Amino acid sequence: MILGIGNDLVDLDRFRRVLERRPGLREKLFTEAEREYAVRRSDPTERFAVRFAAKEAVLKAMGVGIGAADWHDIEVLRDEDGRPSVSLTGRAAALAAQQGIEGWRLTLSHSAIVAQAVVVALGTELVSPMLGPIGAQALPLPDAIDGGGLVPIVTPEEMNAIDRAAPEPVEELINRAGGAVARAAIELLGGAYGRRVVVLVGKGNNGNDGRNAAARLEAQGVHVTVCEVADAPDVLPDCDLVIDAAFGTGFRGDWDAPIAPPGCLVLAVDIPSGINGLNGSCAGDVLEADATVTFAALKPGNVFGDGLACSGELTVADIGRDTRAARAHLVGAAAVASWIPDPASDAHKWQRAVWVVAGSPGMGGAAALCSGAAARTGAGYVRVSTPGGAATDLP
Repeated sequence: MILGIGNDLVDLDRFRRVLERRPGLREKLFTEAEREYAVRRSDPTERFAVRFAAKEAVLKAMGVGIGAADWHDIEVLRDEDGRPSVSLTGRAAALAAQQGIEGWRLTLSHSAIVAQAVVVALGTELVSPMLGPIGAQALPLPDAIDGGGLVPIVTPEEMNAIDRAAPEPVEELINRAGGAVARAAIELLGGAYGRRVVVLVGKGNNGNDGRNAAARLEAQGVHVTVCEVADAPDVLPDCDLVIDAAFGTGFRGDWDAPIAPPGCLVLAVDIPSGINGLNGSCAGDVLEADATVTFAALKPGNVFGDGLACSGELTVADIGRDTRAARAHLVGAAAVASWIPDPASDAHKWQRAVWVVAGSPGMGGAAALCSGAAARTGAGYVRVSTPGGAATDLP
């Protein structure tokens, strides 16, 4: 299957001038075999340019940036049949193996103006160890759920107890969480190549999750700036994405977040910093997130009050913790559907009848809601009885 596609163009005149001004670049960018092949022509610029384009296209196909591998790790020559081929060694080969890339298809071309390379990465889809063994599964906001089952909700205190009971050391849990955050960041940005990310980190494990994600993103070729909360400027540096890992779900007190630069996205780690993880309240200015990655289970602060309004698209990352003891759950449509039995082919309305006893004089809202819900979820017949015979407007 196709795992990635990279495309790159190189301006021939500009590349020729660069090589003339800096002749040492030939040895820096190209292997000895590539140089020997190129200089067989009186003007080797075209052969050098298409190979440089191919090297950049390979990096793009793997979703990494310049600096993720040495230029010599990507060698572009021709196979025994005369077709262009790619051979990887060193860091480039390791990145390809991590992504399950088993082969490449390469097309090289040029005109009088530009050289072009198109690269297709082929192989078996794998989860990249660069981003951790367990990733994130998207969860829509509650009012947009059209599928899914029961999503556990635990309090910050209950989550701490789950963490303490985990057989893995805390460093492994941070590694998994950081991997999930890094993957979410790359998905939010649409790739890693040339992106700029500012990671706002605090002293606790939430900050450590952010630092782990920062290291992973930097290894993927992202330009990363880590800002400690204590030293953060009033306005964060220009970037494409801010990762908010300042404070976690246990935060209490007041905190005014720095201002994100215009036009950038915000990804919150666990919960937008400054939101109370127990009730969703906030007492200060927070960085309103475009997306939030929380771990193992939702927290009340993710789905109540200001927490829900500031979280953006919620994602629950499965990092291998046992949440079976959770006492509350967010109910998805798939779970609701499983509770309603399929009617038999010879069933009649009385076998699916519902009798609603609800309401009181002047308080008919409950009766209206219950009877309306019953009618919309497959009841064959709905009867409503209101104490005192009070008139109630029903759907």
